Amino acid sequence: VPFWVLARAVLNSRTIEEARTAIDRAERAVSGNMLIASDQGEVIDLEITPVDVACIEPTNGALSHANSFERMGSDRNVTDKWERLRPQMKLRAARAQEILRENVSELDIESFKAFFRDHTTESAPICSHPNPNDPDDLRSQTVVSVIMDLNERAMHIAEGPPCAHEYQRLTFQSLSN
Repeated sequence: VPFWVLARAVLNSRTIEEARTAIDRAERAVSGNMLIASDQGEVIDLEITPVDVACIEPTNGALSHANSFERMGSDRNVTDKWERLRPQMKLRAARAQEILRENVSELDIESFKAFFRDHTTESAPICSHPNPNDPDDLRSQTVVSVIMDLNERAMHIAEGPPCAHEYQRLTFQSLSN
């Protein structure tokens, strides 16, 4: 099952448990990551591969993921090729956890915007820009930043690196037009 079909199954789910069951039952075609939340305050992160699914739950009320496997490894018959190619991504994950630990009690839309614009860890910032020293096929950057407010039923989207682009607020009603 292609990743985007899995994403649709998650979006069609009424509960997080239903979403998790849909992912677990599927014959998954590729690896990916899904951070799933509800307006009831539930949140999980699913690291998905064709051979396994690992679930990450919040620590002290916070959960983040930064494009490298945290729960998958050789013990689960998975090799993280991205981690071998981009070991600095673990620094990005550590920085995300640090920001959340320091600010978990005061998170709001503005603090999330600051979070996604963070450049503190120079070798692997949250807001990523192409490194001219990287080979062309490994050059990457943040191309979009999305903050979802499940209580307000709104999304805040920066098209491009969020340090260089303003977030636009869209409501779910405006997305259906």
